[in-house]
Amino acid sequence: MRLIKCAFMVAVVLCLALASQPANAARPSAPGHASSQAPISTVGSRIDSSHPIPASKAGPASGLPYRVLDEAIYAQAKADAARRAGQSGGPGSYARSDFSISANPSNQTVAQGSSTTYTISTLVTALPARTVSLSATGLPSGASASFTPASVLAGAISTLTVSTTALVAAGTFPFTISGQYSSPPASHSTAASLTVTAGAALDDFSINASPSSQTVVQGSSTTYTATVTPSGGFTGAVTLSASGLPSGATASFSANPTTSTSTLSVTTATTTPAGSYPLTITGVSGTLTHTASATLAVTAASTTGPTIGVSWNGQSEADLAPPDPTGAIGPNSYIELINLRYGIYGRNASVIEQGDLGALTLFPVNELSDPQIVWDPTAQRYYYLVLDFHNSAYAFGYSKSADPRSSTDFCHYSIGAFYSSSSLPDYPKMAVTQDFVLVGTNVFLLAAFYTGSDVDWFQKPTDPVCPAQLGAGGIFSNLKNANGSQTSTPEPAVSADLTSGGLIVGSADVGTGSANYLTVFKVTKNAQGYAAIGAPSAVAVGSYQMPANAPQSGTTQLLDTMDTRLTHAVAGYDPRIGATAIWTAHAVFGGAGSEDRWYEISAAGTPALSQTGKVTDTGLYVFNGAISPDRASDDATGASALTGRNMVMGFNTSSASSYAAIQMVSQRGTGAQSGSVLVKQSIGPNVDFSCGSSVPNVCRWGDYGGATPDPLKSAGGQVWLSAEWNNPATDGSQPVWQTWNWSARP
Repeated sequence: MRLIKCAFMVAVVLCLALASQPANAARPSAPGHASSQAPISTVGSRIDSSHPIPASKAGPASGLPYRVLDEAIYAQAKADAARRAGQSGGPGSYARSDFSISANPSNQTVAQGSSTTYTISTLVTALPARTVSLSATGLPSGASASFTPASVLAGAISTLTVSTTALVAAGTFPFTISGQYSSPPASHSTAASLTVTAGAALDDFSINASPSSQTVVQGSSTTYTATVTPSGGFTGAVTLSASGLPSGATASFSANPTTSTSTLSVTTATTTPAGSYPLTITGVSGTLTHTASATLAVTAASTTGPTIGVSWNGQSEADLAPPDPTGAIGPNSYIELINLRYGIYGRNASVIEQGDLGALTLFPVNELSDPQIVWDPTAQRYYYLVLDFHNSAYAFGYSKSADPRSSTDFCHYSIGAFYSSSSLPDYPKMAVTQDFVLVGTNVFLLAAFYTGSDVDWFQKPTDPVCPAQLGAGGIFSNLKNANGSQTSTPEPAVSADLTSGGLIVGSADVGTGSANYLTVFKVTKNAQGYAAIGAPSAVAVGSYQMPANAPQSGTTQLLDTMDTRLTHAVAGYDPRIGATAIWTAHAVFGGAGSEDRWYEISAAGTPALSQTGKVTDTGLYVFNGAISPDRASDDATGASALTGRNMVMGFNTSSASSYAAIQMVSQRGTGAQSGSVLVKQSIGPNVDFSCGSSVPNVCRWGDYGGATPDPLKSAGGQVWLSAEWNNPATDGSQPVWQTWNWSARP
């Protein structure tokens, strides 16, 4: 949402009279000084299926007919009107239904290669009864579960059939049977166990491929090892074959047939299309057939730009706009968040779990907006934060381990201590340090009057048992630039390294004017264990002005290129300068009307500009950039480091003769910036109900994209990104936007 300044209101006096401090908060620390009062003692409380958020916090029972999610003013006004009118869709009448689940018997015994059943009973504990989706997790390898039926109306029963193969291990295995309501979410589980006894040994074999994924440049080769493992009395030879190869690629096995291992060599042509390809390795011996899966990632052979690794279509939702995609890469998975969904993916783009943000956060999904997700290399955890615009609060959570596989692998919290219902913390952006969670936000009084931009902080939780309460927190309120003007849209920099300090970067709010500086704040821990913020440091940059909105092919409607706010920031050690640097970018006036300007700012001592660049084109509007260095958190911190010198930036382009596209550039060290590399081309214009909702003849586009460095040096210095593209328009009201995720090497 664009900042609505008091200067734009009918009476400046009214703006001043309405300004107030957030309720239930200590007086904010002045920049450069510790707070003179104690911070908020507890900022949030745990929520889970057995401790749902109170009914007074619940949102509308059904979605609004239409809304632009970042237009929280509109959504909150509609919710307030429904409350005043006493409508059934209003928040005051919202009630959460609930259920319980049990299994009978709780333990079954089965011989290897056989199956058994459990009766799953559900019971309504709070009306109305709704459909319960059933699932089972924790079964041993070689055992599978199926429900008949897979979902039941609460109060009904289902039969769970557990089938085993001859290769399943013998022993007793606890597992979990879960039931899930859709949004507003409610989930419950019950424990069961499976005892597997030894069956008659069968003559058989299994096959696997190692590694599971390989990356190859066009025109080059790579290898996998196929291993045959016999069971029972199997002694036969296995004939191998490979399928799923891309155009121009060939496969050969070093030993075929084999009784043990064989090397699969895959050779690509210079014309093989770049992309990610699932391969299937098949082994046949007589009537026995088994397969193993692997992935081949083909990257472009260009030496002038970034090369694409894994690349895939991300999350989408067809009844709202814009998507605001963001993502985070950890050691095992990539997590994408959008308005209003999440996806957990393997490094090969395989879907581990996906769903709406109600299931991830345990909040009513209709009151959520502006999602954030980061990987913390210090705690080895993912952290998420989503705005609850209905209650001026945050849905916050973190993973219980480094490898979450579902929404149940997160601790969930409601954070409502920072703002009263009269103050909306819009456009929150999050980062974490060794000690704190930092949230930058633009604050609106009565969802209409901009009062300034804050940084909220609270002590970072890491306990996998999900403590009932979070720690202390506070607000650095109405941040000011060094010249005394208000800092616009403070961006806490996502840390790529293990670090105890925090960095925040903001810009000037130029309006119809211009500015030639950015502002950096440093956050440290004081002697009391609380966050302290340093004085603002002005960083001189080239002059910037408001960008023009972008035309697009096939329509007179323009695309919103936002204002000059910084849309993303990442901090990482750069061995070139021997210090931690902040990488950030924003859309400014230039090129055809909008260009993306990027900056690397050294944070050593007094922050100063290390280098800068821009993506500009006389025929294309460039906007919505997200930049990240290739810094790996497990790399050395010194001149020998292999990562951190280079960057990749994703962005959107559009013109009157072309649809919006996702493109990227890279730069290695201080070498020349690469040319633009196309990642995904839209196949239609963006025209939907959001057009004209903010400015006549202007359609809402994503307010930000995602860019995050790969934490593993062994990955070769990668950046993982998320951005928006578009399918062909339909009736002019239905959103058809999509998101795209990809990895790239500079």
